[in-house]
Amino acid sequence: MLILDSYSSHINLNFLFTCKTVLNIALVFPPPYTTHILQPLNLTAFSPIKTCY
Repeated sequence: MLILDSYSSHINLNFLFTCKTVLNIALVFPPPYTTHILQPLNLTAFSPIKTCY
């Protein structure tokens, strides 16, 4: 799973096709202006990964 924002350069048909069919990567595009809702992910999910890395 790859979480991307909805920035226009991230929405490229070739990239989307390659991720979906060739690499079998699920792409997630959260709605715009939802970072205040998704912010807890930085503390609960990403912080331990970042610390280990």
